[in-house]
Amino acid sequence: MDKRKAATLSIKTSLIPAGAANVALWGFGREGRATLDFLAQRHPQAKVTLVSDGTVPDAPDGIEVLTGEAGSAELSSGAFDVIIKSPGISLYRPEVAGAQASGTLVTSATNLWFEAWPGALTVAITGTKGKSTTSSLVHHLFGLAGWRSKLMGNVGRAMIAETPGDDVTVLELSSYQIADLAFAPSLALVTNLHPEHGPWHHGHENYYRDKMRLVTLDDSVPVAVNATDGRVAAYVAGRPNVRSFETADGFHVKDDGVCLGETRLDIRNLGLRGRHNLVNLAGAFTLLDMAGAFQPGRIWDFSRFTPLPHRLQELQLANGALAVNDSISTIPETTRAALDVHGGQPFRLLVGGVDRGQDFNALFQHLATLPTLKMLYLLKGNGGKLGAMAAIHGLPFKGPYAAFDQAVADALADSMAGETLVLSPGAASQEEFADFEKRGERFLALCGACL
Repeated sequence: MDKRKAATLSIKTSLIPAGAANVALWGFGREGRATLDFLAQRHPQAKVTLVSDGTVPDAPDGIEVLTGEAGSAELSSGAFDVIIKSPGISLYRPEVAGAQASGTLVTSATNLWFEAWPGALTVAITGTKGKSTTSSLVHHLFGLAGWRSKLMGNVGRAMIAETPGDDVTVLELSSYQIADLAFAPSLALVTNLHPEHGPWHHGHENYYRDKMRLVTLDDSVPVAVNATDGRVAAYVAGRPNVRSFETADGFHVKDDGVCLGETRLDIRNLGLRGRHNLVNLAGAFTLLDMAGAFQPGRIWDFSRFTPLPHRLQELQLANGALAVNDSISTIPETTRAALDVHGGQPFRLLVGGVDRGQDFNALFQHLATLPTLKMLYLLKGNGGKLGAMAAIHGLPFKGPYAAFDQAVADALADSMAGETLVLSPGAASQEEFADFEKRGERFLALCGACL
């Protein structure tokens, strides 16, 4: 695939017609602010109204703000020509159906970006887990191959605030961004599919379908998929232009490295632990090869690659114990992956959070096989259910705790030299934290106080 220069691309924004008088910006977080700037530059004639479920304390002067029921009613009434919805707002909200029934176009900043740069060479990566790391790896590999790449989307700066990369644009896209995606990327990769984000998508089956829209939108787009993931394989069965990794003749993990067929790649200074991260790397190499940037026989050096925080992030404690921040773990499958790395030595596990109907049985069955488990510390939310499950399997546990800080304090007080304290909750954070990043930051702060 030839590299293309983003600087030569034409710009169009027909999703918002030239005569559009009223545009609603639904949600005003990081992406919403960037979208407001985009509209000011490209559509200065449009009257923009901010709509939010709650207050908007930092709304710009001169911009009308609608909140609560008043905002919801206006969205559904057909008062707006276009509604640009933030990713965190569910596509299944009744206001969306009401607006569409009234003739309003409901779209997203992701769609506006794709339409603004129709000739950009884009590689889009999604999956329940591993998409951020894989996207970062792909971006790094393109750089090693001499391609000028930009990384954006769900990681880094909002897409709508950025122009494409000079040679290639690497996009990490969440299911929220893909659910109403109207433009297919040049290349796509799916890491895996596990039950997640059920409330936003109104069920896990909707989540799978919405996530896989990335590869079902246009069958002419070449896609890379993990051959060992049955859910992903079912969605691409019979689809043309599919390239699999984790196969004997493709890029796959063998022992502690990555091979292409029988040839082991020369990978150096990779600061990522766990087989799951090697699988992510195999996927990244597959996408690189599909783009025409893979170079056989070369050294792939990761000394300048910085692993993302909250993903098996280690901190040595003063008492000789090791703390591991794996707050990114919001499904039980990722907790299992963390234990594949840290379950071989005595460990204590902080687990639990929002009850989203995920199945922890396989995880607790695995925990019951690990003689190295010292204690489970059950967090608020589904901690009660997990306690009952732990009792069935004869596992030691404390909690559930009403407060995250107390659970961490007890775990730190119990930890001894040579042990590992793992925060890998397998669930989303409760209302104590806005997201997994804030939860991970709090864990590191509490652990840092023990240094």
